[in-house]
Amino acid sequence: MVLKDALQFQIFTMIDFAFENSKLDSDYEKKYTKQIFVNKSTNKSPFDLIINDIQQLSDEGWELTEQRVNQIDFGSVIFNNREIEGVIIEMILAKKNRLIGKFSKYCKRIHVMKDEDFDMWRNNQISECNDASFSQEW
Repeated sequence: MVLKDALQFQIFTMIDFAFENSKLDSDYEKKYTKQIFVNKSTNKSPFDLIINDIQQLSDEGWELTEQRVNQIDFGSVIFNNREIEGVIIEMILAKKNRLIGKFSKYCKRIHVMKDEDFDMWRNNQISECNDASFSQEW
């Protein structure tokens, strides 16, 4: 649960940031690089794909009605001949669009390892929620 909770905090922060900020904003890069979900070494986020999707949804008039994170699996994984913790979660967004009168769901699976020795998240991979084969291989 500790990994899920730490990851959930980053994900909810990322979702809020994506809905509230457009890449067209003049100070977007400055705000983006200060976020907790952005790697300070590379100034990139493993969630960039999701951020792009959410910003597009926001531009299209979608609103969030619910956001949740479900833990799918967890356990030990091998990274560089070391055993570290790994977790698979689903990020689910319920949304509505008043303009077109429609409800919809957005769901992504996030696969990630937490390397406590080096205090960093590793091998973050994103897949579709309905792609269970990807999670089994990971």
